[in-house]
Amino acid sequence: MTENAPPPVSLRAFRVFSPQGCHRIVFMSELDVAKEKIAYLKVWLGILLVTDISTFGWLVSNVDTATPLLLWAAVVVVVALTLGIVFLHRRIDRHIQSLKGL
Repeated sequence: MTENAPPPVSLRAFRVFSPQGCHRIVFMSELDVAKEKIAYLKVWLGILLVTDISTFGWLVSNVDTATPLLLWAAVVVVVALTLGIVFLHRRIDRHIQSLKGL
């Protein structure tokens, strides 16, 4: 191998099914698989963020009228969602840091 040659690309095979019932095999590089995994996690991060902001907004706007049980439930949900956001953000960051070697 020469000095200027690109490094070998590692490929993964995936079986893709179509609505018509037939399937085909698709090859993706490890880098593409990692990017897709990060994109999927970012979608869930966005869903958690919107849910957290909405629940917090409901909590602030209904603090005077809601029952104490409902308020405490909203506080627990906001804390759980916030912890989930932090966990998911750290997981995405670890995936991004692992791309440095590819």
